[in-house]
Amino acid sequence: MPPTKDIPGLVNEHKLGDLLDSTEIRFADADRPPAVARKAVRSALGRRVPELVDDIVLVTDELVTNADTHGGGSVGLILRLYERGAVVVVEDLCGSIEEITDNLSAESDAEEQRVDALQLAEGGRGLFLVDAYAAGWGVETASSPGSSGVAVVAVFSLGAAS
Repeated sequence: MPPTKDIPGLVNEHKLGDLLDSTEIRFADADRPPAVARKAVRSALGRRVPELVDDIVLVTDELVTNADTHGGGSVGLILRLYERGAVVVVEDLCGSIEEITDNLSAESDAEEQRVDALQLAEGGRGLFLVDAYAAGWGVETASSPGSSGVAVVAVFSLGAAS
C-alpha cells in the first residue's frame, strides 16, 4: 500500500482525464457524517458513474468513519468527477501523515502475525478495504479551510484511456 501520493499524481497515474465536476461537503453540523457522505456520493456520482458508485460509497463510508474514529473527526468530503473516473477526498481534523503510515505498518505486522478473526472484525482492515476497492489511494496534508489534519484520497478508474 502506498504511504503517500498526492491528488495530481494519482489522477495522472490512472489517466482519469479532465476534471468535469467537483462537489464539496462540510460536516460541521452533521450528526452522522458517514450517512451524509453516502448520500452525497450517490447524489453527485450515482448517475454519472453507476458502475463505480457502490465501490465509491463503500470506500467513502470507511474513510469518513476512520476520520471520525482516528482523526479527531471528519471535516469534509470532496468528490471530483473526471472523464474516466472519480476521486474521493476525506479530510480530518488532527490526523497526520506519520500516523497513517505508522498504522499501515501496524496493520501489515498484524496481518503477518495472523491476528485472530474477532480482533480483525473490530477494526484494522480499513485501509486494506480502501486498497482493495480503489484503483489507487494516497495521503496528503489537508488544504481546505478549517482542515488541520490529513486528506485521504481514493481514485476510481473507468479503465484505461482509449
